Amino acid sequence: MLYKITGEMYVTALVYFRREINGKLIEYHNDGNIIRFVIYETEEPIDPEILERYGLNAELITNLK
Repeated sequence: MLYKITGEMYVTALVYFRREINGKLIEYHNDGNIIRFVIYETEEPIDPEILERYGLNAELITNLK
């Protein structure tokens, strides 16, 4: 499964988040120090409680272009 993750993100928090979801980093976009989005690949759906804890949003991607 591919997820586009958005929200206020700090690099350190994203490292912990990635570990919690057992995700593989596929792509990211940043403007200077601000990370706009990250795309992770996971084997399992992301638990909404984890997203809430980090204050992030996830969009399931069905077609990565």
